[in-house]
Amino acid sequence: VEAPHVPYHQSIIYEAHVKGLTATNPALPEEFRGTYAGIAHEVTINYLKSLGITALELMPVHHFINDHHLVEQGLSNYWGYNTIGFFAPDSRYSSSGIAGEQVIEFKDMVKALHRAGIEVILDVVYNHTAEGNHLGPTLSFKGIDNTEYYRLTEDGRYYMDFTGTGNTLNAHYPTVLRLMMDSLRYWVLEMHVDGFRFDLASTLARGLDEVNMWRGENSMLNEFALRFAGSPDLYQDDNRTPIASINLITAHDGFTLNDLVSYNEKHNEANGEDNKDGEDYNRSCNYGVEGPTVDPQIVQIRQRQQRNMLVSLMLSQGVPMLVAGDELGRTQQGNNNAYCQDNEISWLNWEAVDHELLAFAKKVIMIRKTNPVFSRRKWFQGESIKGSGIKDINWFLPDGMEMEDHNWNEDYAKSLGVFLNGDAIRGASEIGERIIGDSFYIIFNAHHQQLSYTLPAQNYGKQWQLILNTTNETPLENTRFSAKETFEVPGRSVIVLSCSLRTGDIPSINY
Repeated sequence: VEAPHVPYHQSIIYEAHVKGLTATNPALPEEFRGTYAGIAHEVTINYLKSLGITALELMPVHHFINDHHLVEQGLSNYWGYNTIGFFAPDSRYSSSGIAGEQVIEFKDMVKALHRAGIEVILDVVYNHTAEGNHLGPTLSFKGIDNTEYYRLTEDGRYYMDFTGTGNTLNAHYPTVLRLMMDSLRYWVLEMHVDGFRFDLASTLARGLDEVNMWRGENSMLNEFALRFAGSPDLYQDDNRTPIASINLITAHDGFTLNDLVSYNEKHNEANGEDNKDGEDYNRSCNYGVEGPTVDPQIVQIRQRQQRNMLVSLMLSQGVPMLVAGDELGRTQQGNNNAYCQDNEISWLNWEAVDHELLAFAKKVIMIRKTNPVFSRRKWFQGESIKGSGIKDINWFLPDGMEMEDHNWNEDYAKSLGVFLNGDAIRGASEIGERIIGDSFYIIFNAHHQQLSYTLPAQNYGKQWQLILNTTNETPLENTRFSAKETFEVPGRSVIVLSCSLRTGDIPSINY
């Protein structure tokens, strides 16, 4: 089966756990749930296709072992970041057998995904092994050549632990590097996967080159604008393109999207570490009640904020990554470190789906996929976050005037509009044609109250159609507006309008 070869700038990644994705799906044969075959089944394939993702990123499938301290507590290493077999698909995810059948089943899964146009990315763990620290088990590498395979302290007695797992593989040594490269080749050439995500990749380069680590949390408008534009401040100077930015709201490690708007604090008691594990600073908000509530106002704002974050993720430049279940309203009951929860805390609950959120996620993904202005291969050419005249991107105040320098550093400013020019997309298509698409005007109102918003002058667009509104309040979707028209934008909402600059008419795309 030919691999899909989806252009990277058109990729939409879906991070999932082999077992967790299908373990509770009642539409699957029971023997396939939680296995490679469960993912290969048409029920799962059809769901992934309907969602619109282009690549399935699987959490570790290399064979791993359970940590001794977890086994003593009756828990297991559910996530699987404890590799010992870099060439072996874990047999626990096999429905057909463990004497080599798991290899065939994995290959069949890849073939099924490829036939559906979905690529397969593996989350790989080459930074450490399951042999732990000096008190850990001797399973292979310690006995083969301990001093060669691991980074050791000067006296050779202890392990350098840059990974928080007890040891660090010695990627500086040619034999160890060859092991990693041979493993990668095996999964590409024999198992036909399409790419990799390297867990704790910075540790592999530690001591070689500086690794630039960034995490966005500044509340200034310029910070948001830079991330929305694909983070040119991080990647443009060294000749990388917007696809260098892998964008995400959540990942397997941390709160789910639902929990991000439902909990102020982590709730990891089930992990057996007195709630001391996991990140304490989650940048989350419960909006008045910790955990589940039936208060209609709190439920409404939580649902809206989830939609707001999905829009911000999917309409930003770069490559978006969605965590499996976030589009369904999945909760981990406030657990932000569910690595040892091989149970309903971690598995997707296919019988408790937020169907409205799912429909919204499908819609915004479709908007991204059908409009090239959201997946540019080259940077915007306007001044980093400001400019004058009609350019490929322009930023506006609520009164319809273009933002000035001082506006970007005013922390109290909670609202802005961005114009994306569909007639100024640099580069050509795969067949050499000029890329032209619809233009968009997106309003982000992070203020808790509604604001009056005026559209820019008609040289940006004569008529606009509202195609996405993260609230159920007016203005309603499909409403039409003229240039310089003023309307009320609800608090804590995102409004997306589209227009064709070539004709000034409303685009005839049915979303």
